[in-house]
Amino acid sequence: MKKVFLIDRKRYIFYIVGLIVYPRFFVLFQNNIHIAILPLLLIVTAILISWACSMFQKPENAIDSNNISLPQERELYVIKGSTKLKVTLECIQNQFSSLVKSPYQFAFGYQCSYSVSNGMEKLVSTPGSDKFESSHGGSSPKRVRKGASELIFNFDNNGNVVFVTEEAVSIYGKKMEDFYGKNIKALQNIFGIKNGEWFESLSSEYHVQSTAEYAINGKKIWVYWNFEAVTDVNSEIEMIIGTGHEITNIINVGQIQDRSYDFLTGLMTQNGLQDKISGLEGVEKAVSFFVDLWNFSRINDYYGYNVGDQIILMIANELKSMQSDNCYISRFSGDKFVGFIINEGVDKLQEYLARLRKFVTSVYQVQENLIQIDKKIGYALYPEDTRDLSKLVSMSSLAMKESKQENQFTIARYQRHMGDTLKQNIITASKLKGALERREIEVHFQKTIDTRTKSFGYLEELARWVDPELGYVSPLVLFSVAKEFNLLDQLEKYLIEEAIKNFIGIRNNPDYINTKLAINLAPSSFMDLTFLTFLNQVVDKCHLKHSDICVEVSESTFVNTLADCVFRINEYRKNGYIIALDDFGKDYSSLAILESVAFDIIKIDKLFIDKIFEKKNQEIVKMIQKIAELSNKEIIAEGVETNNQSTKLIELGCFIQQGYFFHRPEKMF
Repeated sequence: MKKVFLIDRKRYIFYIVGLIVYPRFFVLFQNNIHIAILPLLLIVTAILISWACSMFQKPENAIDSNNISLPQERELYVIKGSTKLKVTLECIQNQFSSLVKSPYQFAFGYQCSYSVSNGMEKLVSTPGSDKFESSHGGSSPKRVRKGASELIFNFDNNGNVVFVTEEAVSIYGKKMEDFYGKNIKALQNIFGIKNGEWFESLSSEYHVQSTAEYAINGKKIWVYWNFEAVTDVNSEIEMIIGTGHEITNIINVGQIQDRSYDFLTGLMTQNGLQDKISGLEGVEKAVSFFVDLWNFSRINDYYGYNVGDQIILMIANELKSMQSDNCYISRFSGDKFVGFIINEGVDKLQEYLARLRKFVTSVYQVQENLIQIDKKIGYALYPEDTRDLSKLVSMSSLAMKESKQENQFTIARYQRHMGDTLKQNIITASKLKGALERREIEVHFQKTIDTRTKSFGYLEELARWVDPELGYVSPLVLFSVAKEFNLLDQLEKYLIEEAIKNFIGIRNNPDYINTKLAINLAPSSFMDLTFLTFLNQVVDKCHLKHSDICVEVSESTFVNTLADCVFRINEYRKNGYIIALDDFGKDYSSLAILESVAFDIIKIDKLFIDKIFEKKNQEIVKMIQKIAELSNKEIIAEGVETNNQSTKLIELGCFIQQGYFFHRPEKMF
């Protein structure tokens, strides 16, 4: 590159000529030692200055890392599913990084660590590291650096490489100049992912994983890459950190070239199993077991994908122990496995069932972490359940969906009604999609009554759908089908828009001038990072105050990690919304929720109200009422259907009530 000091490398000719001529000059002026030494001092000084400039001179347009705003000076985050986690950046520097001169080069790179909470335990994750440490009792989590990956890339938000470790360079047999300043578009073969998909996944999910095969001098290597977007407080991407792990030793290269086999476990893929089944002959009996790892995405989110992969390998090895000439095991998809057994007797089937029952709930140790994994398992039989062997796997999948009942995991056998229910749900989903497009689903409202003043404190929005052919579709079926067929987000947004539009008209009535609107959000919607933005836009467009809206958080939301729920609730409250804990006492209640969550209202579930004359339930209601009173919160009793129930609740201090005794849901505008 062009230098701006003296005359570039031609200056060295001047130095050499000067040193050659200097002895003659010294002889001529040896009687005056000061004059004789002066040229030598000038030449030596020039050489020293030239050397110093060559060491510290930056190329034109180079980034001055001393003048940029360093990332660790700002609050930065990584986004895990619906959770935003604050990160700590750790500096890493190459030994010879100063030798590379590139306008994209930074003097140092970054690896990030972040803390998450799981109940009472705090965990710290370093992407690319297999190490986790925990802290208890509310102490600050300690940053982890042990076992950190040495294959690291840093990208700017345009996908340009701004830092790469020497180890990442050497594994590909290249030089640093081959990476610095290069865009992801030019490195697709290195990372095994298309740049369009790379950017799309980072923009929507804030992380990308890929596995790439690369040939060096005729030798093939496999590297697993995890890319993590580091964002600012507004979820704008500041930088991307890529960490890699060479997995050549755990891959059967012959199998990976055949798409019938999974690269991580060596088991058959979904395609491989289907090909196997279609080629079977002489099958008299068969059974398909479908295994789904319950909420496994949370393991990847909170422990990291490396830990998740290790657990997948452990589970795969457990299932491999069942393989035989008549038993085929498949990794059907990311966290789902299928066992397919042919021509075995009843005794052998019972043996498999016994082994799977022990397998339903297991604890796996990865480093210092003990992680419990629950499995949903369903099975179907040929020819008892179907005469079509190719349908057996899908039937076992249907059975698997029924295996979780009342929080107890069981192995479920396929029943005919499961197929009938699926067919009915498909029809219902098709009609639901049309009803949403035609805006045929109505919003009804139910009032809450303050028994002291007879005023209406809240109007709760409720969905009501009557289809010309299906008739009245219960809200339970409506939301279940919407969730199963990926229509829930569309349904929730439709209901919110309709409810707010109707609420504006209702408030024109003087009786409702101080009434607030209560909206129900499904757990997936409430935990969605983008849903709050949508709600803000609708409320602001309709010129309502955020404090006019009460967001009801279903108790089933707390099946998610409590820390995630607390974070989302705090975000809604920061935006001015009222928070009500809905259905309290139904499924996941605990005093930890009341202690940890910044709520405004507790809505006691109808199950308590139905049994309000039992002494135990009365004591529980008194306790909840006392907690609310101490924290200056409100209580609403749901499902009040009789005068006796209402009177007893008033005696217990529950004055705000809701139920058919006071008001049945109706279309009010």
